[in-house]
This record gives sequence, structure tokens and C-alpha cells, in this order.
Amino acid sequence: MARGKNLDSTRKKEKKPAPKEDVKSPVYLPSKSKAGIAGAVISFLLPFSIYIFFLCPTIAAGDSGELINCAAFLGIPHPPGYPLFTMLGHIFTWLPVNSIAWRVNLSSAAFCALACLFVYLSLFRLTGRVWASVGGALGLAFSRFFWHYAEVAEVFPLNNLFVALLTYLAVMIKDSVTESGTGRKSGLKASPHTRKMFWLFCLFFGMSLTNHQTIILLFPAFLFFLWFSAPVIFKEWKTFGTGVLIFILGLLPYIYAPISASTGPPVNWDNPTTLRDFKRLVTREDFGSLSLLSKESELRAPTSRLSQVPAFLGTLWQQFTPFGLVLAVLGMLGAYRRKIFQGYLALAFFFGGLFFVVFANMPIQNKLLFGVLHRFYLMPAVILSFWIGLGIENIAVWMEDKKVSRAAAGAVPAALVILLFIWQFASNHEEADFRNNYLAEDFVHNLMMALPQNSLFFVHGDVASMGMDYLQMVQGERPDVITMDQEKLTYEWFYDEMKKRYPDITLRGERYDGVNVFNFHLISDNIQKRPVIFMDFKEESYKQAYRAIPLGLAYMMLPLNTPYSLVQAEETMNRLYSQFQKRGWDRKYPPTSFEYDIIKFYARPYFRLGYEFANEGNDVKAAEYYKKAMEYDPDYYPALKNLAIVYLYKLSRQKEAVELFKRYVKVNPADKDIEKVKQIIKQFGG
Repeated sequence: MARGKNLDSTRKKEKKPAPKEDVKSPVYLPSKSKAGIAGAVISFLLPFSIYIFFLCPTIAAGDSGELINCAAFLGIPHPPGYPLFTMLGHIFTWLPVNSIAWRVNLSSAAFCALACLFVYLSLFRLTGRVWASVGGALGLAFSRFFWHYAEVAEVFPLNNLFVALLTYLAVMIKDSVTESGTGRKSGLKASPHTRKMFWLFCLFFGMSLTNHQTIILLFPAFLFFLWFSAPVIFKEWKTFGTGVLIFILGLLPYIYAPISASTGPPVNWDNPTTLRDFKRLVTREDFGSLSLLSKESELRAPTSRLSQVPAFLGTLWQQFTPFGLVLAVLGMLGAYRRKIFQGYLALAFFFGGLFFVVFANMPIQNKLLFGVLHRFYLMPAVILSFWIGLGIENIAVWMEDKKVSRAAAGAVPAALVILLFIWQFASNHEEADFRNNYLAEDFVHNLMMALPQNSLFFVHGDVASMGMDYLQMVQGERPDVITMDQEKLTYEWFYDEMKKRYPDITLRGERYDGVNVFNFHLISDNIQKRPVIFMDFKEESYKQAYRAIPLGLAYMMLPLNTPYSLVQAEETMNRLYSQFQKRGWDRKYPPTSFEYDIIKFYARPYFRLGYEFANEGNDVKAAEYYKKAMEYDPDYYPALKNLAIVYLYKLSRQKEAVELFKRYVKVNPADKDIEKVKQIIKQFGG
């Protein structure tokens, strides 16, 4: 095959640049060749079309529901408020297709596909090789976590886009210095094009911070790259000072927050109408400004910081496949060829990946929180994709140096890209397949199904809270129900907002703190006005005067002296469970996923029903419903323990009881009575 017909034919026959002088490397433009344009089209359209095919049709578990809600009616999501995403997401709601949720989910697909395009454009400018550039772009596009978050509404896809875009602009600044010949020569001024590119970089860097603040971690890498590849801009105080002002201009989307708050949107975190509350929102004071979890979070637990490193590095194997990692390592080994860019990548990967995970120190022993942490691995994933492209380039250069035939030299990079695509697609498509993922929406519909007319419904957890907001505020379902999030009620701004929005509901004190205000008060102050339903409980003060009767996936609160029929409650429970929608349950979800947790939640009401039967002395029925609970969550340790106790002391099934106790010890070793349990195993296990 003639060299001119190769996709890598766009490389100019120029003298190889000296390895120590990055600024002397040639500049390659995809617009100057059909192959370069074709590569750009593939890098964007192939991922985008596949993302659309697998796109989530509704709200997904996690923050997706809240972000969709706020995009729909221009509200303010959780700190730091994500104003840029909210405004851009709102534009996507104008599309006249499918549901509001699908439209905002589409924004993530678009942002991720654009990120892949800018990875391609950056690599092409650096290498002039189409297949190497496409390899980097597609290696990112179909890496596991990147692809996962391309299918649901999240702020991380827009962050991915900014990382790729800012890298591309930094490369363009380097190229403009190369073309103007200023380099590191003293006495020369920056060209007009260099200034424009630098100012554009500053603008987008500022804007990126109004989406996700973790991108500030790349500042040392950007500073390193610009300082050594375009030092002239730091010598011109007017150019640099203008860049600082433009950076500040890029932060203007934050003005959206007080403007939106003044209109009283349905979701209005921190109600930032004052300077104090605006600062509280932007600096994430509710969660602790430098923490991923709130200061009061029940999920905080001591974790070794060093354990974060192997956990993070281990996920790279999952994300990129072994083959992708080999290519990335080969890209790192060619560091001598582009020292400044390689230094940028190393710093970006270190600060955006290793430094962040050690500093954040999430309790990764909690599998769900480890899954939450995965989204923060996306920024270093974008960086690693450049190494994949450079790895393919290094293979091509080696083959050229060995004077391999032109046909082979052209075919091998293409084969590497195709092999990587097939391997990643086969490994990762199941996790990224959201086509039938209705678990979050169905969960909330199933919750709603049992609610009496005009209920006061206290939810607990993001999936239920954000899902109820979506169905009620966006879809307009069950307007008769008043929904309050128990977690948000612990914040004064939300407590005050609920008082204003629902003046007929009594909320004593300044917030639900479990010290001065308990769920006992939430119930006793309102039970004469509306049916009071709880999805779950933050604390159990209600037990002094009320009983929680299982009602589908929730609990009806009744005074202790109110007669009720447990048989009728059982019939209602089984009828509701038979009517529940369970779309998307035909596949297995990893323990790190919200979907896995949603399915496990269905165990709790059955456990509660078994508990009520046990209190009435019906041990056979109690055992029946403890076992039903374990069908949804085999490791639900309250059901394991109670069933073991019933078997041992009530139904004379000692052997089965011992096996259950053994399982219990494995899943809940922190039980304060664990030594007693072990003694029982020893005594009856023989």
C-alpha cells in the first residue's frame, strides 16, 4: 500500500525535532487533510452515537435526579451549586424529544463525546498521526467509568470536557509560540494569536470552576506546561494581568445562584440570597469545604490513606483493560520525546488522581461509597488517555525506525485501535448499558403506590428524595403528597423553606437535629392533620408513643393504642409487592452501584413485617418474612440474626440456626454481641 493512502500519511516529511526542545516540534492540523478530518469525525460521532444508544431513559440513582430537577426549573442543586451545568442542562430540556430526564442525560453524552474530540485534536497536533490520536480518544470514550457517566445526568462529563478542552488550548498556546518563533528567546513579544489563546484558556479555566471545583487540582500541571512552553506570556504583565481578569470573568456563572434563589425555585440549596449564604453554598460549608462527605455523615469511618492508592490504581485495570494500560505505559516510556507535555501529564495524573484520593480519604471499605468515588477517577482517566495515544505513536515510530514496510506500519496502529475498541466494548458495555435502567424511577413509583391521599411523607436517602422531587415537580405526579427529606430537615435553610411552603404543617424549633426536635415531634404535631408516613428512620424516638406499620416500602405511623390487623397489613404488603414495577432487575449490578442498594432496600419492609409477627408470637410467619427479606438481600444481617434466633429458640432448627449465625458473623463482625453469637455457634455447632 502506498504511504500516501495511509491514514497516517498526514505526517509531514520533516526532520525529527530535537528531543530537548519541545517548542521546535512541528504543528499538525487535522483540517489540512481528509484523514485528519475523518479521525475527528470518528472520535466524536462513534462515541456519541453509542452513548445515545445506551442512554438512560429516566432518572438514574445518585445525584442525577437532583441535577435533572434543577435543570428543568432552574433550581440550585447541592453545594457548590453547579450553576454552569444547570444552565446548560436547561438548554437541553428544550429538545422536543423523549422525557425531560432523557434530554438532560443527553447532555452528558454530548459533553463526553466532545471531550473525546478534544483529546483527538490535542494528540493530532502533537503527533500528526490519525490512528494514535483516534486511539487516545476511543480509549477514553469506552473506558468503564467514563462511559458509565456519559449515560446519565452528572456534572463530571462537563468536567471531563473542560480537562480535554484546556489541554487542547494549552497545546495550541505552545504551537502558537512555535509558529511565531518566540519560544524562550529574550526580547520577543507574544504574538497576537498566543495572547488570544492564553486569554481563551483563562476564560474556560474560570468557567470550569463554576462546574466542578476539583479541576483546580490541575493548576500545577497547567502552570508547568505554560511556564516552560510559552514563558513569554508570563513576562508580559499586561498579557498576564488581562488573563487574570478574564479568568475572574469566567467565574460569572456563579451569579446565577442568587438570581435563581430570589425566584424561590423548588430546589434551592442554602437559599443563597445573602452574601453569607452564597459563600456557604460555593465553599460547600454544609459538607465541609475540603471533604466529600458532610461533617455529620453517618458513613464517615477511619480509613488508611495509603490504602487509597492501590484501590485507585486497581480500577485502571477495569477502566482501560490490560491492553489499554500496556499502551499507556508505552506512552509514558517515550517521555524523552516530549518532555514538557509528558511532565504536564505526570503532574495532572498525580494531583488529579493520586493526591486527590489520598487527601479525600473516602471510607472505601463501604462498597457503595467506593462506587461513589469512581466518578472522581474520571479526571485522571482523561489524562491517561493521552498516554494511550502516545503509546500507539511510539509503536509506529519504532516500526518506522526499524524500516518496517509502509503497509505494516500503517496497518498495525489501526489494528491496535480496533483491538482496544473491541476489548473495551466487550469488557465495559454491560455497566454502561442504561437502556432499561428504570430502578430509581420504579423505586419511587413503588414508594408512592401505598401512600394514602394527602400524606405527609418523610423520605430518607438521595434516591427517594430526588426521585420524589422529579415525579412530583417535573412530572406532576401525586401533588396531594407533601414530601420532606429527613436529611435536609437537619439544615436550617431547608427547615425554614418547608415552614414557608407548607404553613399548615407544624415544624417546631429551627431544625430536625435529634436533640431538641425528634421524629416523635414531627409525627405528634401533624398526625391529626394528615396521614404520616416514614420511608425509614434516622432515630427511633417515635417508639415512645407510635408504632410503624409496614405499608409497601414505607411505614404508616399509628398511636400505640390504635387497634390494627397484622393479617390485613400482610395482605396489603403482598398485594403491593406483586404490583411493584421491577424494570431492569434482569441483570446483576455490582455492589458498588446504587442499583444494588436499591434492590437490597426491598428487604427491609419484609423484615419489619416478620418482626411484627414475632412480637405477636407467630414465629412461623416471622421466619417466613425474614426469609423473604433475604431473597432481596441475602446478607441483610438483621434478618439473618432474627431468623437464626427464631430457628434456634422457637422452631428447634438448630443446624440451620448455626449456619445463619456463621453467615451473620461474616457480614456484621462489628456487632456488640458478636462474642455471644460466637459462643452460640460453638455451643450448638458441635
